[in-house]
Amino acid sequence: DNAQLHGEACIALRNLAVDENSVDSIISAKLDVLVLKIMQKHSKNLVSHDTDAKGNEKVLLHSCELMRQLSTVQGHKNDRHRYIGLGIIKLLVTLMHAHKDSIVIKYACCEALNSFLTASAWEIAPNSGVYMGEDVIDEVLDVLQGSRQFSKVQYISVLCIDSMLNNQDLDKRSVKRLGHSDVSDSVIQALRIHCKDGFVVQACFSVLSKIKVVYDIELVELIVMALQKCMKKKNKGRECTLLGMNIIRSISSESDFKKALIDAGVAEVICHAMKRYSKERDIQVAACMSLYNLVSAFGVTSYNSFNHVKSNLQDLDVTRYVEEATSRFSDCEEIQKASPVIERAVASSTFSFLLTK
Repeated sequence: DNAQLHGEACIALRNLAVDENSVDSIISAKLDVLVLKIMQKHSKNLVSHDTDAKGNEKVLLHSCELMRQLSTVQGHKNDRHRYIGLGIIKLLVTLMHAHKDSIVIKYACCEALNSFLTASAWEIAPNSGVYMGEDVIDEVLDVLQGSRQFSKVQYISVLCIDSMLNNQDLDKRSVKRLGHSDVSDSVIQALRIHCKDGFVVQACFSVLSKIKVVYDIELVELIVMALQKCMKKKNKGRECTLLGMNIIRSISSESDFKKALIDAGVAEVICHAMKRYSKERDIQVAACMSLYNLVSAFGVTSYNSFNHVKSNLQDLDVTRYVEEATSRFSDCEEIQKASPVIERAVASSTFSFLLTK
């Protein structure tokens, strides 16, 4: 029951668990199993308002981090399945549920949980008969919704959702649960609050690119704003730009939505991306195909509409960016296909290629 002693022991094990040999020693001595039991013990102590609340919290924080380390050290990633068999996911979900008021515990649990969510068959808590898939999703959502102001917690909880979506072994019930509107709404809210944080934006964009989302003008404007704020960041700038461009590429193909996209400033952010990441093939492809989608099958509108955008087109200098991409990536079929269509549309006096600032 000595929380201080257990806390220091977990810290010592964390310091040891830095390479394969050290982890081998910890596992051989079955200290990892002992740590799981200690986690359960101190969680109960904390819930029952044990006198040493800080000590119990310290044990939980460092034990969660230790389990994450043990499962991610090179050569030991397969141990994730063994820990799942020992009930680690159920334990982490229980901890998250029991300690809703502790941001630090929720963060530590989500960080540990994320390292296990990519393992197959995580949705079943072995030996308990308890179905875990939807419980995990609900608990992660609860953390996401209950920690809006904390960007690190928002990031790791959205990352948990992304890891579940990346799991090829995800069961049908969990897939269906992830498709519910409260998931997309929670992720969009995280993006709205932390649109300047490259880590949060990358995680949110990654999730939004994998789930069904109803895009309206407000959401498109939010995506554009997040792209503008994160595109130049050293950390995650490239990743945010690529994911954002691919989202824009996807939704720009919807013919009835093109005017709204353009009004939201999509054209400018595409040009900024093409200028900043001129040597990044994937970004150039997504940007060119987005422009291609915007001009394809748009039809001729009134001369008033066309004249309204002509000066803006010249300001954006779309053709220059497309020509540069065409020249640099001469072996790319998609860019070679898109560029003449875009250039004809921009040069045409009868084709309204609607781009506005």
